Amino acid sequence: MDLYLFNPDSDLALGNNSEYYRPPANACRLTHDLALLPAWYAEPGSTVLVPREADARHLDRLSHLLPQGLQAVTYLHAAHCQADGVQPWGWNKAVRRRLADMGIRPTLMPDDARLDTYRRLSARPVAAEWLRKLQDDPACTGECAVLHTPAQCQAYAEARRAVVFKAPWSGSGKGLRWCKGDYLPSIAGWCARVLQAQGCIVASPVYDKAEDFALEFHIGSDCVPRFAGYSLFTTNERGGYTGNWLLPDDDIEARLARYVGPDSLRRVRHRVALCLEHYARHGYRGWLGVDMMVCRDAASSAYKLYPFVEVNLRMNMGLVASRLRQMLAPGVAGRFFIDYCPTTAQLADRCRQDDLYQPPQWLDGHLLTGRLTLTRVAPDSHYRACVEAILTADRKPPETAAAGTPVPPT
Repeated sequence: MDLYLFNPDSDLALGNNSEYYRPPANACRLTHDLALLPAWYAEPGSTVLVPREADARHLDRLSHLLPQGLQAVTYLHAAHCQADGVQPWGWNKAVRRRLADMGIRPTLMPDDARLDTYRRLSARPVAAEWLRKLQDDPACTGECAVLHTPAQCQAYAEARRAVVFKAPWSGSGKGLRWCKGDYLPSIAGWCARVLQAQGCIVASPVYDKAEDFALEFHIGSDCVPRFAGYSLFTTNERGGYTGNWLLPDDDIEARLARYVGPDSLRRVRHRVALCLEHYARHGYRGWLGVDMMVCRDAASSAYKLYPFVEVNLRMNMGLVASRLRQMLAPGVAGRFFIDYCPTTAQLADRCRQDDLYQPPQWLDGHLLTGRLTLTRVAPDSHYRACVEAILTADRKPPETAAAGTPVPPT
């Protein structure tokens, strides 16, 4: 039996690299409101760690939709669980300390050496190296630079029309800074702070992007990276995650093949898997996702793959979406998204509107139409996780459909 914990601030904690790291308020709120999210991807018979008894009771009410034998336990009672393993959203020193304070045995968690390796492998400069290795593939494009001084950042921006600067470790949308025009003092100040805190910055031109997607993998005890499926997702103007389309892999592959041929896509997928053997050799075990995009090549104007935007050595929303896809009825497309409202009253009203106008409709135990809220919406909640079923004849996502409410960066 494994113990699951949702800690979406994991990338921020990797950047801080202290067991005493304290996440910002938005990250704390997201952790609190979506504590039940692991219930939708946990293995049968597992336990989900939650902050309150009310969360555990809510899981019981959802038990007919969840894997068999799933249960919830509060942080205060975590020490009483007879767990064989621990599965946080992502590993870092802060979450290990937090779990240890709950009474979880140290033998169930990675030591300092392994955590240091995970942190190093998770850094965006590592993905930049893999990007360079795939530049010889005719289906790939993309430029990326690792910068170490304020002068290098300024020179990089001033030599290009529009660039995006990225912190080596950061949460969704938080560690990005866009420079579309003058290299303003606010941008220079941000770059200086990141350089001082994390040692470098990853920079690339802003591309004409057509699709965001990811390749999902799992590395097991045999050290082999195995492809686990595609993730077709959406982002807001800041690069922050907003949601996933729920489609079969064949449909996602067909959608991507409008830009890059299926043979090219599969060849790049194979080459990415070979790159990931490096992570297996250095001791990483578990889920990981490689974020990619389809964009126009600057030289030819043809659509190509940008194969390594970043590598997430952790559970991720695309993997959650792949589990949720199994909930949909045949012939039904859908989307999974994280909803945010600035006030608790707005979120409560949105839930009431869904109950009234988009209640979930089921067919043989599968979602046919409507919206289903996956997490408990408490009186103090600002976030929820949702699935929406969209009945379309060809199972394709409507091109103009909204992808969910933009989520403030954590």
